Amino acid sequence: MFSKKTVLILVGILLVTVNVILLAITTRRPPAAGIGRVMMAFAAPFQGLATRTANAVEGVWRDYFFLVSVSRQNQQLKQQLGQAVQGNVQQRELELENNRLRELLGFKRSLPGPAIAAQIIGKDPSAWFKTVIIDKGQADGVQRGLPAVTFHGVVGQIVEPPATSRGCC
Repeated sequence: MFSKKTVLILVGILLVTVNVILLAITTRRPPAAGIGRVMMAFAAPFQGLATRTANAVEGVWRDYFFLVSVSRQNQQLKQQLGQAVQGNVQQRELELENNRLRELLGFKRSLPGPAIAAQIIGKDPSAWFKTVIIDKGQADGVQRGLPAVTFHGVVGQIVEPPATSRGCC
């Protein structure tokens, strides 16, 4: 009628229940003698197993929630690190730009005549010519044949300045 597994589970539950009842009774009175002591000795391994299992499940549950919170904290820290790295890169770029501008300012002061500061905004893709496009034109005073100079020295000359502020050297 009942399988062996079912009978064993029912006997185990019965023994644990009897053990709990006996423990509840004995906590108010001196320890039982005779059959009570035998029942406690018999149920003790089952009760220990149940206690260890409950503690293990509680530990896994607690650790799971701890890991979830650590995972969230890890994501927040990664985001903060990314923002800090981005800020660091921007700071470094500003520092490099500042150094370039200081060198250019010192260079401009050392030139004997007037100078027009321009930025390179494009490069010729062909391999035959090494020309660049600057952000100044004839309206800014750029003329054909003028030298293109950096603080490293002469790097070329103006080939064809357009009438608008988009020249070429």
